[in-house]
Amino acid sequence: MVAQSDPFLVDTTGGLIPAPRLQQGVSTAFDGNNHFAVWEDYRNDGLDIYGARITSDGRVLDTVGIVIERVGSADEDPDVAFDGTNFIVVWEHIGDIWARRVSREGVVLDSDAIVVCAEQSGQEAPAVCFDGTDYLVAWGDFRNSTYHTDLYAARVTPEGTVLDPDGIPISTAPGHQTSPGIAHDGSVWLVAWSDWRAELQDIYVSRVDASGRVLDTAGIPVTLDSVRQYEPSVAFGGDYFLVAWTIRRPDRGTDVYTSRVNRQGRVMDPGGLPVTSNTYSSGGTDVSYDGYNYLVSFGGRRYQTYAARVEQSGHCLDPDGFLVSISPGGGGATAVSFDGTDYFVAWDHYSSLRYDDVFAARVNVWGEVIDSVGILVSTAVFHEDWPAVSWDGSSYLVAWQDYREGKQCDVYAARVDGEGAVLDPVPFAVSTAPLRQWYPNVAYSAPYHLVAWNDGRDSLYNAWAARVDRNGHVLDPAGIRVTSDRAWRPAVAGGSGQYLIVWSDWRDARAARMDTGGRVLDPMGLDIRTVPTVVGEPAVAAGDSGYMVVWADDRRSDTLSELDVFAARVTPSGEVLDPGGFPVAIADTLAEVDAAVAFGVDSYLVAWMSHGPDSFWIEAVRVSRRGVVLDTLPIVLSTDYGTHLTACYDGTDYLVAWEFGGGLRGARVSTDGVLLDTFPVARLQGVQALPSLAGNGSGQALAAFVSPADSIRGAPVRVNRIWANLTPFVGMRGSAPGILRARRGAMLVRGMLPLTGNRGADLVDITGRRIMELQPGANDVRHLSPGVYFVTPHPGPRAQRPASPSPQGERGKESAVRKVVVQR
Repeated sequence: MVAQSDPFLVDTTGGLIPAPRLQQGVSTAFDGNNHFAVWEDYRNDGLDIYGARITSDGRVLDTVGIVIERVGSADEDPDVAFDGTNFIVVWEHIGDIWARRVSREGVVLDSDAIVVCAEQSGQEAPAVCFDGTDYLVAWGDFRNSTYHTDLYAARVTPEGTVLDPDGIPISTAPGHQTSPGIAHDGSVWLVAWSDWRAELQDIYVSRVDASGRVLDTAGIPVTLDSVRQYEPSVAFGGDYFLVAWTIRRPDRGTDVYTSRVNRQGRVMDPGGLPVTSNTYSSGGTDVSYDGYNYLVSFGGRRYQTYAARVEQSGHCLDPDGFLVSISPGGGGATAVSFDGTDYFVAWDHYSSLRYDDVFAARVNVWGEVIDSVGILVSTAVFHEDWPAVSWDGSSYLVAWQDYREGKQCDVYAARVDGEGAVLDPVPFAVSTAPLRQWYPNVAYSAPYHLVAWNDGRDSLYNAWAARVDRNGHVLDPAGIRVTSDRAWRPAVAGGSGQYLIVWSDWRDARAARMDTGGRVLDPMGLDIRTVPTVVGEPAVAAGDSGYMVVWADDRRSDTLSELDVFAARVTPSGEVLDPGGFPVAIADTLAEVDAAVAFGVDSYLVAWMSHGPDSFWIEAVRVSRRGVVLDTLPIVLSTDYGTHLTACYDGTDYLVAWEFGGGLRGARVSTDGVLLDTFPVARLQGVQALPSLAGNGSGQALAAFVSPADSIRGAPVRVNRIWANLTPFVGMRGSAPGILRARRGAMLVRGMLPLTGNRGADLVDITGRRIMELQPGANDVRHLSPGVYFVTPHPGPRAQRPASPSPQGERGKESAVRKVVVQR
């Protein structure tokens, strides 16, 4: 038996980039040696909580970030404090307040999050501060009203014990109380918040002692005005708390104000003192103290980050502030901490070429910015996506969408030989044109591979392509324009000394041929399908006498619940033999989508996913070179949901692979339409997605796919990379008995399975394995596991069967197979 292969990374190169997608909502604390910045992070397609330590000299210690919370859902609004030994990070998790402790070494100490508050009504926007003994966590809470939050708090010990599981009501005044900020003066906490009790937002504070007793139950108004005042922050220094907030005046823009509050809760500057005047600041204030003055950071003009020093007298030393974020782009929320020598200011940085990232800069006590270009805090090892693979007779070419330059992805590639050795340890660039190049696809026609992709250099999502020889040399580094209009997710097949590139323009399926010299033979494109309906992205395969293009469209219905699969043949001369396409899979009340196609020996295999209201199937049929569907009833490959189907011919059998449940599943089908095997394609930790298959014509195939890499060359990372796996895949075995084909629709069975007629039958599972023999009448199936099975009738008398199998005889046998779903 041939040993099953293990998946391997195609690209093991490193390199740091700004973390992909969105990073925002930064907060910071200092532990005596390092600053710790935390933020909400969208790099994994869901808001998570990340952090990183930064030294006092501006070095980022955790270059790929510390994962504080990643459960694939909405985690947001983090805040952080230090207790002398560890940090605690608090955040909102889907309406609850969660926390985790992190050591000075960057180790997350709590395997399960600390639930600070999980009142069913919902909580938001937490803040945290340490008093020398315990933390105080405050948040907005909906427990008393569906529409308005009150302000609650709880003390948490350094060991993570919540001392006030029911919460302490800080303010339950009418209207909203939200967006708290907290500081401690050595005796009491001062909690500041935005308060709507007078219909427009004002700033209030209350003191809370070490026992959790609220000393100012009605709240102390810092400023009452007829305009909006919001997002307060607070720090203690010298003899006063300094409260900073944003004020929005209809006639003057948005400004930053401050007010001092003494230890007894007296407001020293009623109404506040201006830090900025008519600056259109964007809010997001924070405050820290250096032993002499306070530093207030805030979003300022053009959404950049500013700061201003404020004396203990309340006098602003830097009216309107000074610019901290020197680099081009804008700043949002800000955070500031002091390390005994310099301030550390962090902010959400946005530029026209990227989403938000977390940047920072050190500022000395004289208001001079030390890091003029900023420190990129939210970095990551670059990730990769959307692989495609082809075989050239000696090696596979794997191409993919590559983010090593940041948000603007490019197309890179590497060769892999038949033994699984990566021939290009440093991948080569296929296209690094301006803006994005994405959704690559690849095919081979001697002597070159052709890589086609979507290209954003003209902002029209055109299709471009480049030839790559067997040695990995890119012959067209500037690319070859294939289309002059939008062409979504181009697919390519190679044969007959040329290529056929197909695409969708969201309404039609179109194509163009290219010769191996790089000349586009159909500059105006070929109309594959022009009926006025929506078309899915087409797929294409090359046969021995032309090409077959397959797609899903809704021509029979105006709802996406009744998509069908169609196909059209194209000759090497560019003639479309089936204008508009012929039907491959049609069913009322079902949607057939995500079609894939491969050619083997003398027919094509077309696979797709069918789904109805409560059921799913991965199905396939063979189609002849003349466009005749050879299988009256589909070959059922799976009865589970699947997507991103891909297919190939390995020289012996067809292989089909698809995404299922965070992993990859596959099926092997013989050229005469028998389902031989189903199996997992790869078993890795983490999600596996976006498979692409290519066969070598000698019984081998390679699957390329996307999955997280936990380490690269020994360095810990958590980033999506391109993996590959050679056949035999995990779980592949020999032929399974039976042909799993069935009529559309399934019989639902609970307890007893009736069998009509006077012949017995076998009940088989989806692999064709015989489960039990059925007799005419009622058969007890209560002992079976719920799931999908097939009834295959026993043959009749020998004289009634044909002497040798024939297509007609096989169809007659297949038509008797019946799908049943056993339920409890």
